Amino acid sequence: MPLYFQYSRWDGSQHLFDLDEEDILDQLSEEVIEQGDLSKAMRDLFRQGLRTGNDERTMGLKDLMDRLRQQRQQHLQRHNLDSVMDELRQKVEDIVEQERQGIAERLTKADEQLQEASQEDVDQMKSPMDILREQANRHKEALDNLPQSTGGKIQELSEYDFMDPTAQQNFQDLLDAIKKQLNDNYLQSMQQALQSISPQDMDALREMLRDLNQMLRERNEGQDPNFEDFMNKHGDMFGDNPPSTLDQLLDNLQQSMNQAQSFLKGLSSE
Repeated sequence: MPLYFQYSRWDGSQHLFDLDEEDILDQLSEEVIEQGDLSKAMRDLFRQGLRTGNDERTMGLKDLMDRLRQQRQQHLQRHNLDSVMDELRQKVEDIVEQERQGIAERLTKADEQLQEASQEDVDQMKSPMDILREQANRHKEALDNLPQSTGGKIQELSEYDFMDPTAQQNFQDLLDAIKKQLNDNYLQSMQQALQSISPQDMDALREMLRDLNQMLRERNEGQDPNFEDFMNKHGDMFGDNPPSTLDQLLDNLQQSMNQAQSFLKGLSSE
């Protein structure tokens, strides 16, 4: 949600922060005593900001530079994302145009062959030509009805039967590039998540797995594992929609393992 500010002329009644002249001079004096240099003490106060009455600091030059640096990074990322989307949109449009040209070229070559053929061959080629024209019309109609959004076009083209081999190969290369980018982003997110795991989190995970294995051993031995106690102890590890039974928990774990296996199979050896 955007923030809105209203500015007015200074009339002396505005209150900026809990500081007065004595506070500023006291802090400046402390810096002078510590630094032994008035100019350096003033520079440091400008850079670091001043302490207010509630143990906070006013924004200093360093804070301002950090905010500017952060906003610049956000600005660059936003425009970089726009550039990536523009490039992706253009690639999809080029593939669609290549497919249109490929369809037209196939019809042109077929017409040229028909004109150069003998009357007997023309009679034999008439039925295949009608099929080719009907197929070309269906494909052109499908291209005309593609969604406006780039994502919608990609989804429709994924199920489209290309008539032009070059367009088909270009589209497959584009899908592979998108898949690689998604995999790279996913791996980076996984790496960051793993790096943020604390030793306490690892200990809690090991304990949960030990308790889960114990429940499985009890079930294999014909006993009735206490799933409720398990969830009371470890339920916060299973998100906002935790499983309600041991079978449901095992199904969820199996699905996660299948997804991980599918993801790993799609990765290159690198």
